[in-house]
Amino acid sequence: MTAIAFWLRGHLDRALPAARALVASPPALALAVALLLGLQLAIQGAVFSAFPRDEIESIFWGQGWALGYDIQQPPLHNWIAGLTTAVLGVTPLAFALIRMGTIALMLLFVWLGTRAAAGGDRFAAGLAVLGLLASVMFGLQIFLNLTHTLTLLGAVAFCFWTLTRVARPEAGLGAYLLVGLGLGVGALAKYSFALVALGLLIGALTHPILRRRLIDWRTLAALAVAGLIVAPHGLWLRGADHTVLAEMPELLHAAPLPPLQRAWDILRTGWIDPLAGVIVPLALLALCLPGFVKPGQPPAETDPSRPWRRLLVVAVVTTLALVTLVTLAAGGNRLRDHYLMPAALLLPIWAALRATALPRGAPAEGRAAFGLCAAAALLAAGLALAMTVIRPLTCDRCLTDLPVDRWEQAVREAGFDGGTLVSGSLDNAAALFTRFPGSRLLWRAPGVPLRGDGAITQGEGCLIVLDPKRPEADRQSLEGWLAEHLEAPPPPAPPPLLQAEGRLRSLFGNRTQTLYFVVYPQGIGQCR
Repeated sequence: MTAIAFWLRGHLDRALPAARALVASPPALALAVALLLGLQLAIQGAVFSAFPRDEIESIFWGQGWALGYDIQQPPLHNWIAGLTTAVLGVTPLAFALIRMGTIALMLLFVWLGTRAAAGGDRFAAGLAVLGLLASVMFGLQIFLNLTHTLTLLGAVAFCFWTLTRVARPEAGLGAYLLVGLGLGVGALAKYSFALVALGLLIGALTHPILRRRLIDWRTLAALAVAGLIVAPHGLWLRGADHTVLAEMPELLHAAPLPPLQRAWDILRTGWIDPLAGVIVPLALLALCLPGFVKPGQPPAETDPSRPWRRLLVVAVVTTLALVTLVTLAAGGNRLRDHYLMPAALLLPIWAALRATALPRGAPAEGRAAFGLCAAAALLAAGLALAMTVIRPLTCDRCLTDLPVDRWEQAVREAGFDGGTLVSGSLDNAAALFTRFPGSRLLWRAPGVPLRGDGAITQGEGCLIVLDPKRPEADRQSLEGWLAEHLEAPPPPAPPPLLQAEGRLRSLFGNRTQTLYFVVYPQGIGQCR
């Protein structure tokens, strides 16, 4: 045992300086992040056979260009998706590039903002980036799904960096215009950005320099830039029959609950869960850096990050409080993770800045860097294993592992070579839609507008994908929907219910999934 302990100690003694050097070196850190993102790009772009749920909705909404799409979400991600798929096609690779590119930009602005707030300390900036990747929320969850929330996180990181630009002694009009750009982009990313922006603003008022800089005519220029960016979508919203406010009770799970249970659900989902999502890097830094929890306060002139740490704490608490108040006002009982991710994003930055106030020393820095590197690596390896091996064996809806090749073959054999695809849930239809360029996809959901209505499609067929849990009942309800929405006359006889079974993408196991569908090879009404 003693020999093993010495062997481990020797390797650890060599690993700690290497980890410290990686965190402190921008090229080395960038290479490590690039390898991690590249692994996920390869899995999601080349191994996945279809798309996660959020990307499926982006495929539907992104069939054309508009100033607005879904009343629940602003259009920024749909615009990005439209541009990317116009070049690369509607493929898993295209959406994987959007995801990894957005995450890379988020991490870049976190690094730049933390370095500036820490007085140029590159080690602190590296700790912030690794702290995010070592957390369950940002090292795991953001790789699994999310679309609009990812663009929101990138906008929040960008806004934090622009605030550090405004605080510089030589800050000019350009710094304020960058703030306006961030505000405009954030507003187009997700409507909840307004709460995050207000939290950052209140936090900025606690920063002595920013407080003076914000009371400046150039702040009006920043607001003007943001207004110009948001104005076109604002005009679209003005013409909509309702806003997202009307749908908030449903989104926030409004339902009568006992007061104590409701208070606990709000506390758990709104305050405890965000902290739990980033607790790993916070705990590692607290364990590895002496004085992290109860540090001796250095003089303000030797601690440039102190006002920024105060700003971040105020921004986090204010944002969580605002989201909680909005949820309560709407009658909601719990908060979704992605509402709270922008606030959680700021906590590892605060922890990294806290490290700048400590007399760290090389050994302590090495331990902190090694701990974060190890946690990030374990999460990345576990995520890769889960996506490639575990999920296809245990999934329920299995959206990224569908047997699309087999389904396409069966659909073509049934006489469909393009035209209009109709689906009640999009899950299976969106994957097939990508195999028939020039077709259009319609969603049979209440209140959802027809996309590409009146468009000229390449093909005359009508393919209707049925609910796999109740295909016969879904088929029976088709006639009325087709007549109401696509001017289809009653068919002389009900179309036959067809099905195609295929093996899920999996390295192991032989699980299958069945596609139930109806085909009108020559189309029917406007379904062609």
